[in-house]
Amino acid sequence: MGRSRNEAQAIARQKVAQRYQKSIQKKLFRVLRNQQQEAVNRIKSNMLPIPPDLYRWGLDLYDAQIEDGQKAAYAGWQLAEEQAGLKTKGLINPELDSYDFIIGIGLEENFLLTPTITNVDNYFAVTSGKEAATHAKKITTIFERVQKEIVDEAGTARGLSSSKLASMLQKELTYTKSYSTLIARTGSIWSLNEGAEQRYISAQVESKQWWATYDELTCPYCAEMHGKIVATQTNFIDPGGFVIGNTETKVDDDGNVIFPEPGKGKEIKLDIPDYMAISHPPLHPHCRCTILPVITDIEG
Repeated sequence: MGRSRNEAQAIARQKVAQRYQKSIQKKLFRVLRNQQQEAVNRIKSNMLPIPPDLYRWGLDLYDAQIEDGQKAAYAGWQLAEEQAGLKTKGLINPELDSYDFIIGIGLEENFLLTPTITNVDNYFAVTSGKEAATHAKKITTIFERVQKEIVDEAGTARGLSSSKLASMLQKELTYTKSYSTLIARTGSIWSLNEGAEQRYISAQVESKQWWATYDELTCPYCAEMHGKIVATQTNFIDPGGFVIGNTETKVDDDGNVIFPEPGKGKEIKLDIPDYMAISHPPLHPHCRCTILPVITDIEG
């Protein structure tokens, strides 16, 4: 059975997002490794692993993502236009403080006159700070576990040197590739969908639809969201909201949501952070969903 037009468009967007994901992941990998090495060096100097100016780690993560994130948003804008044959009906937010900087990466003027760049900047500023805190927590958790391992049953330290303790910590820091991939995939999908949504807004498309990639990897939350339609400038889920899925909810090959019979499966809840609205995917880390326009009649 051939894929539906909507599914084909969703898959095309995933492939585009993957290009930017790879670039972001490489940069994030280097940043995370450097931060881990800084933590190890601090332990060697008899200090706690996490620096007091943790915001600096957030800035490093931001710098690793922002340029490719902006490019991914522009790619989402272009792809949305091509896939839906959109025509610009009017532009918003004509003043953009970051215009001079962004023009250097080859983005077109119409795109620059929308809030997209500002929204992308805000997204990575917020999430980079959160990811820096998460990274610090990961390192601290491992450090505290290693500390416990060097204490005997009587509670007496074995007398390991700071260098030995740092070496033990470094061997435990093995999550760098998977963590950088998670951040990069989530950020590139967000940026691509942000560009697409802003393209719909500029063309005065009134409604948007959540579209999940349906296969064996489709999660219950995305299956629950699949096909939902809201006004273009409306959130699917407000900050602090939630979505409830069922472990047996599926999306069939024709894109129809198949809900389980009463009493089947298990209900699970996904809470949305109070600092983030879900106006488009991703719904969660590694999410592969996208938004599509609900077009009835768009005049040129």
